[in-house]
Amino acid sequence: MRKRKEAALALLLTLTLAVQLPAGALAADASDEAKGSFAQALEERYVDPDRIYSSDVRWWLGSASATDETLEEEIQELYDDGFRGVELCMQNDGVAPDEDYAYGSAMWSHKWKLMMNKLLDLGMGVYLTSGTNWASANVPASLMDPTSEAAMQILASSYEPIFAESGDKLEGTAIGTPETMYVPWGAQEGELVSCVRDNTQLRFVYAYEVTEDGLIEADAEPIDLMAEGAVVKGDGETNYTLDWEAPGEGKKYMIYPIYSQGSYEVSEPAIEPCYTINYFDEAGIEALKSFWMDNYLDDEELNEKIKEGDVQLFMDSLEIKYGNENEGITWWTEDLVDEFQDRKGYTEKPCLKK
Repeated sequence: MRKRKEAALALLLTLTLAVQLPAGALAADASDEAKGSFAQALEERYVDPDRIYSSDVRWWLGSASATDETLEEEIQELYDDGFRGVELCMQNDGVAPDEDYAYGSAMWSHKWKLMMNKLLDLGMGVYLTSGTNWASANVPASLMDPTSEAAMQILASSYEPIFAESGDKLEGTAIGTPETMYVPWGAQEGELVSCVRDNTQLRFVYAYEVTEDGLIEADAEPIDLMAEGAVVKGDGETNYTLDWEAPGEGKKYMIYPIYSQGSYEVSEPAIEPCYTINYFDEAGIEALKSFWMDNYLDDEELNEKIKEGDVQLFMDSLEIKYGNENEGITWWTEDLVDEFQDRKGYTEKPCLKK
């Protein structure tokens, strides 16, 4: 009897193990499957993510000197590496002649359109600097005169104002012209250098009352010498003198002229000087649009791709300047004074000094 019970128990244990083993195997299989699913999800999301989550690349091209094949191969490689879009920025390769391969050349127009077509065909983004290099939106000189309203204009002045005390009579006293401090090296280190341009024009002349320390009296009203008729024009746009008697008793004055002129800021490489547009005047935007229409947007087939694709103007940094180092005070447009008066209710002219 005892042996039969032991045999029955052994059989029961065997059957129990037989039933449990497949269940354990199934649990292990389920765990492996879950792990497999998680790994697959990671791979789908991170090994080959949707391209909208990928990075862009900045491509500084040495002029337009690379072959068509090289450019297309490089773009294909960028695509295969998972990049989303490309900034196209022209730099100087130091070898290719600018007149044939730089910004504004027929070769530049061809190469940039070639790259745009390839990038857009692959569904990639295209980011274009709005001029050669990256510092500013700029247009070749043959299409935009640096003295025109379309080009960047600035206000500038002399580094040497005129000083007078009450009772002093200034008769035929020459008014200084725009200057800048020369770059701090070379034979002219620290010297004042003329910055008169082809379109330099005297705009304002104010006499500011100053303290014994030479600081402007904040509560004293500046005197508009042009309005008083104290400024006498000679030949040309930069030949002016003063006929004026300093008013009051025991007062000191500093007389300061303000001129407008082109900034003549140039970007390169290009087939000719490329001047910065006037960011504060519609004429500057129109000049840039005209250049783009004639060089970027004159291909109807490419234009259709642009409409459907991701094409942007991209500036690495905006580096517009007041002409040469320390030359200008601020930027200028012909309607600046009137616009300021209309918007603020007072004139900013006396405040526009160096």
